[in-house]
Amino acid sequence: MYLCIKNKGECPVEGFTMLGVSTSRGQSSKIGQFGTGATHGILACLREGLNPLIWTGKNRVEFFSEPALMGDHSYGKIFAKIGNKAPRELSISLEFGAIDWTSMDMALREFVSNALDNVDGDMRDIEFRIMERPRPEEGYTMVCIPLTPAVQAYYNKLKQNFLHFRHDAPQNMGEECILDKDVAGPALVYRKGVIVRALAEYNGNSLYNYNFGDGLRVDDCRNIDDYAAKSAIAGSVARSNRLHDIMDGVHKTPTCMEGRLGGWDLKYTAKNNAELWLKSFEKAFGTNAVVSMDELSTFNEGAVRKGFRVINLPEGWYTACKEAGVVTALEKCDNLDESGNELLDPTPEVLATRDRVWDWIALVGLTNGKSKPPVRMFKTIMQAGSETLGYYQPKDKTVYIGVDYPSNTKVMLEELAHYITGANDCTRDFQDFSFRFAAEMATLAGG
Repeated sequence: MYLCIKNKGECPVEGFTMLGVSTSRGQSSKIGQFGTGATHGILACLREGLNPLIWTGKNRVEFFSEPALMGDHSYGKIFAKIGNKAPRELSISLEFGAIDWTSMDMALREFVSNALDNVDGDMRDIEFRIMERPRPEEGYTMVCIPLTPAVQAYYNKLKQNFLHFRHDAPQNMGEECILDKDVAGPALVYRKGVIVRALAEYNGNSLYNYNFGDGLRVDDCRNIDDYAAKSAIAGSVARSNRLHDIMDGVHKTPTCMEGRLGGWDLKYTAKNNAELWLKSFEKAFGTNAVVSMDELSTFNEGAVRKGFRVINLPEGWYTACKEAGVVTALEKCDNLDESGNELLDPTPEVLATRDRVWDWIALVGLTNGKSKPPVRMFKTIMQAGSETLGYYQPKDKTVYIGVDYPSNTKVMLEELAHYITGANDCTRDFQDFSFRFAAEMATLAGG
């Protein structure tokens, strides 16, 4: 028994025997581009012990392999027998592509893709039949593969592997779109309607499937890795007119694949599509909603007391929303800065430290004409990695010192230097101030 894939049009025999020739390359409506798929498909079949039979019109083409030696190295010669002619050896070996083309699924995917390209994607011009004795027909090409369990299994999943055969298929297979799922499972990633990846690492938990056009680059095996797939999905999600639905889904099921998308991809696209994100967040959660994270639960209560609906999202989504200008729960809490630190009035001790260090700076003439800045204290509620001892906030021109360091002159000097220079750590201006201060103080000390 054979699985026969039949399509209108007679493909030239060279389409199956010559590497690199592609009639689809550069055409946005076509799936193929490399000119190697049919050959790789035939070789994958032969490596599985299956001899494909191909009819182009009434021309019968058979393929088989024979063992051979090249010095001490064994390999498989490939032969094509066309009609009644003697078999012709091809300039390829059985091992060509063996490292990457590892399954019958890949071979069948190529044969179906070629058939679709030959009929401009019109699945009505393609016929699948299981036959014992394939019969050729003029004006048609038919690829026949011996029916093994693996071949049968692929045929059974044809609608999952190709969007073209679904009743709800996108009108334009080359268009980027987000697809509803009809069954639970991993996120399926398609390129021009052909599956190129299943993101199985998330235990089959995804909200949607995804289709892309030419913008999604695939390798010579017509595959992409998980990183590239997730990056492409993040970009598609972040600029989609269905963003509000996806936000709501991520809020309800934060452990889904979409909830674990990389923060950088979301953040970058959200920044460039801020209006979309603002409208989508409001549409999903209402006008009185603010965004937050589970890790910020200490502050969420304050926003709730003020009448806001707090929407907890995974960190990557929270960061992207914040980047787009969505109001955060932190912003609605009193005495909290943007990092979630609780702000406190200065103690006499920290004021005395500020005055003392400022007098040193004034003594060596490095105040840059500025007046002594206000100082406040902060208490770190969230501890995420390294500890912050102090910081300068340009918005309110205030120096902030951690509650545990009210008398630490080193911390105070560093933050006053930021205030005076307006420069960040590791910049030339900041370093210049530091060395000048040290040199002047050493001179005063008689060094």
